[in-house]
Amino acid sequence: MSAQKNFRITFDDAVKYIQAYVDKFKLDTEDPSIMNSIGGTMKVDLIKKQLEQMQSERDQALTNRYVASNNQVTYQGLMCWMALVPQQGMIVEHIIAAIEVNDNVNLTVTDQDIDHQILARPFDVIMYDKDKHGNIKAWLEQQRPIVSQFRDRIDRGQPDSGLRKLVAEYKSRIASIEPSNATKPYGLFEDQLSQDVTDFFTQEVKYIRYYFGYDEDLNENKIRIILFGVDNHGNNLKPNVIDLEDYLTNSGSTLDGPSILQTSWPPPTTS
Repeated sequence: MSAQKNFRITFDDAVKYIQAYVDKFKLDTEDPSIMNSIGGTMKVDLIKKQLEQMQSERDQALTNRYVASNNQVTYQGLMCWMALVPQQGMIVEHIIAAIEVNDNVNLTVTDQDIDHQILARPFDVIMYDKDKHGNIKAWLEQQRPIVSQFRDRIDRGQPDSGLRKLVAEYKSRIASIEPSNATKPYGLFEDQLSQDVTDFFTQEVKYIRYYFGYDEDLNENKIRIILFGVDNHGNNLKPNVIDLEDYLTNSGSTLDGPSILQTSWPPPTTS
C-alpha cells in the first residue's frame, strides 16, 4: 500500500490561503505590522543533509516507519517554527518561519519544544508590498531571482537556543492578534506515515520558499505554513494537477509534477 499523501495542496489552494492571510491582516494598508512578512527563502542544502542523515540512521535501526519511545509514537520530519524577529535598524520587526529537521516529535504532546538541532533561517524575507504582490497568483507564477541578504546564515543555520527566544516572543505577541496560533506556533511535515517530505526533495529543489496562509474554516491553527520548492532560477515549482481530491482518493492516480506542502501537524481542526 502506498503512503497516504497528507500534506499536498494544489497551486490554486496555495493562492487562496495566501490571499486570505493578506485580507485577514489587512496587509494592503500602509500601517506597519508584524504580519507584513508573508514569506521567505532558504537554501536547501542544510535541510537535506540533516534529513538524509536522520533517514539513514533510522533505516539502519528500524524496519518499520515509526519509532516507539515510552509507549508513545514519535515522528521525524520538518518542523517549521514561527518566530518574531525584533527591529534591526531600518528593518521593522516581522515574523519568519525557521525549519528544523526533528526526529523526536510526539504528536500526543500539545506543547512542542525545539529540539537540539540547527535551524535553517530565511536569507530572503518577503515583506508584503501591494504594488508587487497585489495579484497573488501572478506573483507566485513569476520568476523571482534569489536575493541573498544574509549569506552567512544560508549554510550555517542558527542554534536552537537563539530561535527559542524568538518563538516565545511570537507566542506572546500573537495571542492578542490571532489567539488560535498562540499555543502552537509551528507546523510539522512528518515523513513517516506519509512520504510527502521525501517526495518533495526528489524534485529539482535548490531552495525552499515558505509563505504564510490563513484558513478561516478552522477553529484553531488558522495561520498555515505553505512550502514551495524553488529551482535554481528562483521559480516556484508547482504541480501539474487540477483535481487534487481525485489524487488523494484514487489509489491509482499519480500527482504529475512537483508538490506544494501545506496541511501540516497540528492537523486542521474544523469548527
